[in-house]
Amino acid sequence: MKRSARRRPHSCAISGPAALGRSIVPTARTRNAREQDQAAGQGTVDVIRAVPPCPTTRSRCRTGRVGRQTAVVIIRARRPADLPACVKALAEVHVEDGYPKHWPEDPVTWLDPPELLAAWVSDRDETISGHVLLAGAVDDPLLARAMGRRLEQLASVSRLFVRPPARGAGLAQALLTEAGAFAAAHDLGLVLDVIDDALSAISLYERLGWQLAGRRPASWTTDDGHRPLLRVYVRS
Repeated sequence: MKRSARRRPHSCAISGPAALGRSIVPTARTRNAREQDQAAGQGTVDVIRAVPPCPTTRSRCRTGRVGRQTAVVIIRARRPADLPACVKALAEVHVEDGYPKHWPEDPVTWLDPPELLAAWVSDRDETISGHVLLAGAVDDPLLARAMGRRLEQLASVSRLFVRPPARGAGLAQALLTEAGAFAAAHDLGLVLDVIDDALSAISLYERLGWQLAGRRPASWTTDDGHRPLLRVYVRS
């Protein structure tokens, strides 16, 4: 399939600081979340949704106060011009966490695969701090049958990462929420996999309502030749 034929459903999404000029609908955080922020000396962090003019897309931003500085992070559709910055952010994550386990020969293509459906970034002052994408071409008939869907109704959550300095503000959850909203609007069931011992990621997915569908060996190996076990999660 030619790359030019790829669907770009987020072409009318709003982005950048101009989104803050729209109507703003605050979403209160839980008391526990606020107490955790205060205990960490980070003040409070509130999620707000910017209401865009296009009814088929949404943009969100997250504001936080650290000391005397206020940060504003916007969750928006990824643009082609964002890819170099996304690669730079991914390199930071690779050094810090070893993700991806093997650095891709072509990181731009790795972040922009042919099966791409949509992608989002978290943007703070025009600096990319996080990323996630949805990809089609999920080839798992048994999983599709278990979810009561056809293969073409499945999409995989992939390339989810947040730069180390930007962690702790809920950006991974915000990115996943945006991907989930897109999937709901397009009647897609979601699939993702995660290493079996990635406890913090597993905790996030389960807290957001993802259901464990099973476990399987990874398609890749570690440096010592070990093939780790992956958990497979789904959201119908």
